[in-house]
Amino acid sequence: MESRPPYHRRIFLINKNFQLRFAFYVCSFLFALSFAYPLIISSTFDFFIRTMAGDPNAPSVIYLEETRKELLSMLILMEVVFLSMAFIISIFLSHRVAGPLYKLDRYFREARDGNIEQKLFFRKNDYFKELPDHYNDMMDAIRMRLGQGDSSKAAQTISQVLPVIEKAAGRVDAQTRIELESVLTVLRNTLKN
Repeated sequence: MESRPPYHRRIFLINKNFQLRFAFYVCSFLFALSFAYPLIISSTFDFFIRTMAGDPNAPSVIYLEETRKELLSMLILMEVVFLSMAFIISIFLSHRVAGPLYKLDRYFREARDGNIEQKLFFRKNDYFKELPDHYNDMMDAIRMRLGQGDSSKAAQTISQVLPVIEKAAGRVDAQTRIELESVLTVLRNTLKN
């Protein structure tokens, strides 16, 4: 098995549009889900305040209102921290998707420009781990087909040139004929292989 070269990306927003949109969708979904908690707590405190307002032996309503404000403030702060962490995690996860796709795109462009010798490798924790193997297999098949195409063209060229050289060998002096015959032998052996 071939050893993989060390590869570390230094840019974290590889596909900025995709990664930011991904993080926005994840955080929007989480925000919509977590928005229910402050509403439930506020409604619960409203219920207790209304209930206690009618009871002369109940604790002070002002204390409950202050507690509600403190609790809601703490919940909002926790939501901001939670959504910030979710945003960072979303960027990190999308990096593991965007990075391999970016690298694959780069290798496709290089192959289009004629560089088909490179082997594609992804980082250890990247997603789509099967893509480098499929890409490398595809490029090996292309290289093999191109190699066969070149040898068949060479054989075709040799076949066309042989009669011309044989004809020319009949019109030259003995020393040149010996040299041409040795070249013809090499060319015929090449065609047989």
